[in-house]
Amino acid sequence: MSGLAIFGSKFPSLLQFDQKKEDKIIRSNLKNLYHVNKTPSDTCLRERLDIISPAKLRRPFKEIFALLQRGRILDRYLYMSKYYILSIDGTGQYSSDKVHCKNYWQKHHRDGSVTYYHQMSGASIVHPDEKVVIPIAPEPIFK
Repeated sequence: MSGLAIFGSKFPSLLQFDQKKEDKIIRSNLKNLYHVNKTPSDTCLRERLDIISPAKLRRPFKEIFALLQRGRILDRYLYMSKYYILSIDGTGQYSSDKVHCKNYWQKHHRDGSVTYYHQMSGASIVHPDEKVVIPIAPEPIFK
């Protein structure tokens, strides 16, 4: 639930969440909204989240999308009666000057140092008249 709270609270990173989790309002929200009494550190969260296969995260997206199709909610997102607008963007997911694997991208700096990083592609179905967007399962960007 702490992992979900990071996204629900719109923290841009685990580190920022870790730094602000003792704030009175954040602590109250964690307890009342997410039923989290003791918040784990960013390292602990990272260790827990790293073992989750991205493939397991696709299933909820597919199930929700199927419900939206069956409930004809997607009809409200048709643009010009037959198109969907898909907003797509890439984002950095993790960065380190030490930790890396075969799937990491590399950024070589002028001073000779190297930064290793992961990238992810995110997309949502949008419509100019709808306030809510429909997220599509994110995909890692591999070399």
